[in-house]
Amino acid sequence: MSRSSKNKVRKSRLSREDPRLALRTTEATRPSIIMVQNNEDYVLLGSKRILARRSLFFGLVGVTFTVSLDSSYAEEPPAHANALPARLRALLSDFRKCPGISADFSEEKNIVLLSAPLKASGKIYFHPPHSLARVVESPRKSHVVVTGKKIIIKEDNVRKEVDFSDKPALRGLISSLLHILAGDAERLTADYEAQFVEEGVAGWRLVLIPKKEELRRLVASLTFSGKALKLSELRVKEANGDETVTRFSNVNEKRKFTKAEVAQYFEI
Repeated sequence: MSRSSKNKVRKSRLSREDPRLALRTTEATRPSIIMVQNNEDYVLLGSKRILARRSLFFGLVGVTFTVSLDSSYAEEPPAHANALPARLRALLSDFRKCPGISADFSEEKNIVLLSAPLKASGKIYFHPPHSLARVVESPRKSHVVVTGKKIIIKEDNVRKEVDFSDKPALRGLISSLLHILAGDAERLTADYEAQFVEEGVAGWRLVLIPKKEELRRLVASLTFSGKALKLSELRVKEANGDETVTRFSNVNEKRKFTKAEVAQYFEI
């Protein structure tokens, strides 16, 4: 069977299984997607022909790369935190004082090649200084923990660990939310240009634009919105046109974790 015939059979089968996963098949976009199944897709990232398996994690995590990103992405010394607006510096300082954070989330990922968004919902937990857990409750249970150096994924009782300490572009993308919640102004300004806007009483919007080419190949912008220390929305626009919107509710910015909870949420 020819490759085009195999692709037609695959698309047909996926559409029958779940009509939300019907592919948009323009000539310009057809080569991009290899397969879509459940909430995962296998894609080619640009001309580098890097195959990635992407799981929904606020639009930030391409968890398993079969080919590493270019080593040409070089880390630079952190920019001086005083370059940030005074109100943003104050906000990050307040985040640094949080004992922990928990929230419910609902997420929609709009993929250019799909006819309907992919959805997920669950809870997030942040334990200072560098541990973020995402527990997906729907449509398929999973548990992901992100630290400053690695990602741990547990799904269907299978545990995987991905070390991205030698992949600074990927780490810079995944760690952006960690930088906000940890109040890490230096790391934030090392990877992104920050555009901060105050909105009403205690409201704010922070737009992060990647500084480096390797990071810009993955994401166009990250937009965080909130009121005081209560994060309300994260909008991720990827370089390929896909967009993920995550909304947060029942935010507890004074969450204190017991030893048992630390083990349950962060030591999977």
